[in-house]
Amino acid sequence: MAIDDPWENDQGGRYALSRTALSLATVPNILTPVLMVTSRVTRISDSLIYSRKVLAIQPGKNRPILEVALHGGGGARTISRYALEALGRLDMDYSILKAIATRSRAEQLIRAEAVAKAVKDGKPKLRFPRERPDQIWPVLPKNRQFPIGVGTGMHHLRVLNQHILNRFQDLAEPLVARATTLTLPHRPTDPERVSKAEMDRRKAEREAGSDIPLRGKGTAFPEPASITAAVKAAGFTKLRLVCLWYRDETRLRMLTTLAKTYNLDNKGLDPRDGQEIDLYGGTITAVFHFMGDFLTHGSPSGRTKALKPADAALDASGGVLVGAWCETHIPTADDAPGLKPAELEDIDAKPQTKTILAGRDIASQYVLGKNAQGVIQPKAPDHPTEMALLDLYRSLGIIDDRIANALRPEPRHALYGPDRIAHVGFHIRQQNKRKGERTSPKIVVTATALVPPAKRGDVWQLRGWSSAVPRWQPYRSAQNQFHANQYPQEAGGKKSYRHRWDDIGAVIERALEDLVEELDGRPYVVTVDEDSARRIWDGLQNSKQSSHPGTGKNKYWLPGYSLQEDERPDAIIRVNIADDRVPPPVAYTRVLSTRDGEKEGETTNALYEIETDFGTPVWLLCNVPRNYDGGNSGRLGAKYTRWDAKRAVISENREDRRKSEMPEPWYTMTATEIFPIALNDRVSHEALAFATAQLCHQTMYWSGRARYPVALHAAIQMDEDHPQYRRTAQSADEEPDIDEQE
Repeated sequence: MAIDDPWENDQGGRYALSRTALSLATVPNILTPVLMVTSRVTRISDSLIYSRKVLAIQPGKNRPILEVALHGGGGARTISRYALEALGRLDMDYSILKAIATRSRAEQLIRAEAVAKAVKDGKPKLRFPRERPDQIWPVLPKNRQFPIGVGTGMHHLRVLNQHILNRFQDLAEPLVARATTLTLPHRPTDPERVSKAEMDRRKAEREAGSDIPLRGKGTAFPEPASITAAVKAAGFTKLRLVCLWYRDETRLRMLTTLAKTYNLDNKGLDPRDGQEIDLYGGTITAVFHFMGDFLTHGSPSGRTKALKPADAALDASGGVLVGAWCETHIPTADDAPGLKPAELEDIDAKPQTKTILAGRDIASQYVLGKNAQGVIQPKAPDHPTEMALLDLYRSLGIIDDRIANALRPEPRHALYGPDRIAHVGFHIRQQNKRKGERTSPKIVVTATALVPPAKRGDVWQLRGWSSAVPRWQPYRSAQNQFHANQYPQEAGGKKSYRHRWDDIGAVIERALEDLVEELDGRPYVVTVDEDSARRIWDGLQNSKQSSHPGTGKNKYWLPGYSLQEDERPDAIIRVNIADDRVPPPVAYTRVLSTRDGEKEGETTNALYEIETDFGTPVWLLCNVPRNYDGGNSGRLGAKYTRWDAKRAVISENREDRRKSEMPEPWYTMTATEIFPIALNDRVSHEALAFATAQLCHQTMYWSGRARYPVALHAAIQMDEDHPQYRRTAQSADEEPDIDEQE
């Protein structure tokens, strides 16, 4: 913890720390433990009574920094009884306890004065002194609206990696991973591939005055013909997009996006409420409806009645596939004066309306019409609106030819073709208890199956399943029925930890048994995330790779292993993205073929094979965040650390102005670990690793790369779109959620 040299924002008074974590982990089929080194930004709060933990400096030299948990509700937190007992038994210096208690009392007094003033003068802004902490450093509980960004940057990790190597010298050696020969598919979102001769021709035309682009831009939008083919393959005659709005600005954004997507003339495109407009050959249409009473925040009562004006547009009879594209915004105190921040979730219209639409078997996606700065009026291109429309296609289960293109096997994998097998993904998540819940935490399971066509060139199908409605259906219907129901409750009486997870294993075994009947002889593989699934199946754990079924504590060995041998999956593909369990990529070395020597590289998107001591290899798919390569990012952190971040420059000369780098995110490479576990002899581990990487690189509609392959990613999205899944659920970069400060 670099607590002696914190980062400070340009204006001063806000601080963050570089925090390095070391942990020992195992990697499949490597005999020795692996030291995982991670680094992150820990932000410091100006308030102790709204923090859950503090960092405390002990008096004296070379003494460890303590992380002390606080006790009490938001606005009244102080030292916990357990921390007091622990510090007492460790004979720690009591100055830490006194400092925490003194600061807590002082801040509670400031808060009490602010509350008293609010009764008299209205609601004032609650502010605490912003001075550099001395002995006590409260950790910020949320990563929102803070003037120091997340992420330490690539150069920080490279320096840290070299420091570790220098310190250990011969006591440790780095993992060796070699780049594979995988050729990643050319995606619709990638720039056009142009031969040298064609590029020369275009350059000549440009020099002659033509405005022809040298390289055409890619697009995430599927071809209308591909959408129509997928709609007809699902048994429908046409697709109708029902656009529900309550702000003119959002309606205009929707119209503009549809015009761009379907190559329509935007001028004069102003349909009246309820008018069906043709987007593509009569097979894709759109209807707009003003739905203020239905979409604005408030009580759930009356919403079904408020939807009635759109009943005709939402009618799916006659072979019409209907999708609802809706406007929303995150509720604030302006929507319900007097409600506490924690109570705003109860008036949020999005989960209420999503449940109603799902109950009518209508897939829905939402676009924000307003944020904290006001009504959104984005510059072109309008990425949020475009992404919402693309995600609606995903919710409808529409798949175009990009999946077939991505899964074209390498020539040496033609015998075991991953393009001829079904790819199944199971997502397992334990729901955190909500305030007032006394039952065991709910366990949510969703799954999808990406099924190849019987004939090459036909449309791939996406099937869905959930523990709430445990049967395989078209993805659209499975997601709608899942969203129309509450998260499943635990059946039976009180159960032990082991019994609960064994029950989930049994549910998944039955789901796979049902899927086998649907696949009608097609082979399949199952992909799961190691972190969420290892508590169910012993065979996923690194320590069990040389063991046999029946040697573990769990009832089930691997997904589908309890089925008859001819019904089992070909393989289980274990993926992992946890930073503390997956070797972090920091750089790569390229061996030059033309002359002796090596060339160091900073980032890579390639698939690497880790050299193991025995057994099946492990693959790492390295990922460079798209924001790092974005046009406005400047690749922050590529050449220096946050300690050398450039500060803002304000000048009358536009050329001399500079934006501060401290508030920006500093990105680093991530990795997806891929470990295929074969259940029969005909499986090619490399072919499955390549296919998994290809299905991460090519998503259903996202314009970048995903950390999970398509089937598992679609299962995760089914869960995250559920009305009970909180909008404000924390990301991997956030601390646990607590009460709002203001």
